[in-house]
Amino acid sequence: MKQLVTRVLAIVALVGSAAQAQTLPKEIRTRIMQSVVEVLALDNDAGAPKLGNQGGSGTMISTSGYILTNYHVVFDDDTNSVIKRHAIRFTDNPSKEPVLKGIGTVVSALPKLDLALLKITQDATGNPISSDIKYVASPIGNPFDMVLGERLTLAGYPNIGGRTITFTNGVFSGWTGENYRSAGTNWIKTDGKINAGNSGGGAFDEQGNLIGVPTAGIFRRLSALNVENQDYLRPIHLAYQIFDPNVSDIAYVGGRRPTLPDGVDATGLASSSASNANGLLPAKVGQAWSMTIEGLPAWTLNLSRLDRDNDPTGNGSQAGSNQQFIVYTYEDDGSFFFHVESSQGTAYGCVFEDPIAFKDNTLLDGKALISPPNVDSWQSLKKPCTVTLLPTAATPPPAPNGPPPLPTNPPNTTTPSNPSNLTAVFPPKPGQTWQVVVQGLEPWTLQFLRLDRDGDPEGTSKQGSFSSSAYAFTDSENGEKNFQFFDPTGTFWCVFPKNVQANGASFTNGETWYKARNQQAGDTLRKPCTATITSAGNPTVLSAPPVMLELKSLLKFVRI
Repeated sequence: MKQLVTRVLAIVALVGSAAQAQTLPKEIRTRIMQSVVEVLALDNDAGAPKLGNQGGSGTMISTSGYILTNYHVVFDDDTNSVIKRHAIRFTDNPSKEPVLKGIGTVVSALPKLDLALLKITQDATGNPISSDIKYVASPIGNPFDMVLGERLTLAGYPNIGGRTITFTNGVFSGWTGENYRSAGTNWIKTDGKINAGNSGGGAFDEQGNLIGVPTAGIFRRLSALNVENQDYLRPIHLAYQIFDPNVSDIAYVGGRRPTLPDGVDATGLASSSASNANGLLPAKVGQAWSMTIEGLPAWTLNLSRLDRDNDPTGNGSQAGSNQQFIVYTYEDDGSFFFHVESSQGTAYGCVFEDPIAFKDNTLLDGKALISPPNVDSWQSLKKPCTVTLLPTAATPPPAPNGPPPLPTNPPNTTTPSNPSNLTAVFPPKPGQTWQVVVQGLEPWTLQFLRLDRDGDPEGTSKQGSFSSSAYAFTDSENGEKNFQFFDPTGTFWCVFPKNVQANGASFTNGETWYKARNQQAGDTLRKPCTATITSAGNPTVLSAPPVMLELKSLLKFVRI
């Protein structure tokens, strides 16, 4: 799932025109300098801070210690999780490095909008912060009061600016929608250039009020000497939804939160999704689709479950082929993808760009893509493609409020025999087959096909007639060993301690966790589980499917 447009996230250092003189009064510039902070990741252990290798900028939006920043500043792509603790560094001298004065934790986040809210909870030594401490905060302005060409002041800690705070100038160049192409108020365009490090910092209007967060930029090379750049600020009104439930002392200009103009989407999500093509999109669990690429046999795509990114996925077949296919459907930057990957590693995709053409139940004018085995990128087939919602789609069973009921006559849940004298070793290897048994439930058969982009094994699972995905991974924080699998009602994990020892072909006495499809968090079932290797299979390693770079939800890979 590769991006079709180069989108650079986690980057904003803005270099304005030298001809634009700084005209904000000295006292306002000093306030901005003191309220814009450097945010650096810490390890997740308690105790004295230990700086990590990730960070950005943030802006103090209340005297009680709340900081607005970008979600990608606090999110670790390597572990697919939010970093819990962050060093907060301040300065009141532009010639000196910022000084560590507090440790912040993530209070709330809007992953799809790339916004996060931190709260300083500890001092520089890790002790609880005193409630008597008050911070210099920036007043919150109204971006809808700005006019085209109005000057902006941007502040933060860009990598190219060394270790000191950097002020630059730009102008308010206009508004645009989430996909950077359509109309909307999801982004403020500016003429600044961007680089890594200033993400999450502040953008201030001509009165010194915070009106946006430097967040993203697009770079296109048209020829060897001809390039295009456009840079974007996330407007402050989209952060109101995490301000209101969490912060009581925000200094709104005028004393209260500004009223949004009629028709403005306060969530930022309405215009962030692809056109729904008369209700056909997004695809849903329980649907069946047909995908056709010119000159190739059609695929049938059965969407039976949600994947780890909460996108519909399932299994597929192709006319005249005995290969098994894994199906993915997902959305990115206003485009919608249907993507199948064969057991041999070849992936085919059909992408529809907003606005999406359709007729009846068929999406039209898609662009066909291919990713050969062991190639982690898409290539254009230069052929059209279509997908059609089939009328025979089954309705998925409703998700219960808890785990599925135990059968009246529980199946045999004994550990399978080990005729080949196999030994259980974690993680499983591609080609291996495992059986996972949860007390009182029908066993699952897990077949691992390949390594994903994180180097963890993934594949398919089967319980009775229900087929799904299977994953195995080690929890990055506590070292626990996880087998993840599904049934029609939700997600299961069979979890073993960090230092689990194999009992022949099995890991025994695991703990079972469960999360229903309509729940945001899982809980223990208080039932033991066992994972047993039943076949070493073919050790051929298939490459992971092409992956679209996108922001990840807080709910991925976690049980609670």
